[in-house]
Amino acid sequence: MSTNISIDAVLQWYDVPAFSHADALGIGEIPDRTMQVWYQRGHLALMQMTSPGRGKRRKYTLAQLLYLSYMRRLTFLSIPVAQASTIASVFLPVRTFLDASGSPVTRSEVAPILPALEVGQDPDCDRKVYGLVYRHIDGQWTNRVATVDEFEAWGGLLGWVTQCVLDDMVLVCDLGRMTRTVLAGAMRTSRWPPRGE
Repeated sequence: MSTNISIDAVLQWYDVPAFSHADALGIGEIPDRTMQVWYQRGHLALMQMTSPGRGKRRKYTLAQLLYLSYMRRLTFLSIPVAQASTIASVFLPVRTFLDASGSPVTRSEVAPILPALEVGQDPDCDRKVYGLVYRHIDGQWTNRVATVDEFEAWGGLLGWVTQCVLDDMVLVCDLGRMTRTVLAGAMRTSRWPPRGE
């Protein structure tokens, strides 16, 4: 199955709760026990992920699948779970479910992550989109999404890391690749596109 998908289709289903708990675990490569601990400790509340109650099935949106994958990757990079949750939520803005009008998410609503979504939609794209987490010399942390083009003035990403005034701490995630993996996993489920399409 091709993983090529239009950005409009991604945006249309970005905040539709259509994926099962098993889908979320499989796509995000997260052990069930890890997910349960994240729920119990409130780490998933930033993306409006709360336990629906005993005996009720959890449903996940595409945005939440992306968030879980980003968060999991950050924990692999030794970032504590609470901070990984915050960083992943900054990378991935979400419309509140109470405010959702039923209309598809717009490009402006997902502007911070749009470069990763655009790269993620095309399996043949060789552009890179990075999630950067770094600390300035004054101790202030910054996290943002950046394309490889932004580093040309410094001779690439490594040049930027060595020439900027940073405090020896830079973590780089390939958000484009992670986004592509999540979109491919979502498309492999029987829920893509979500029912109603």
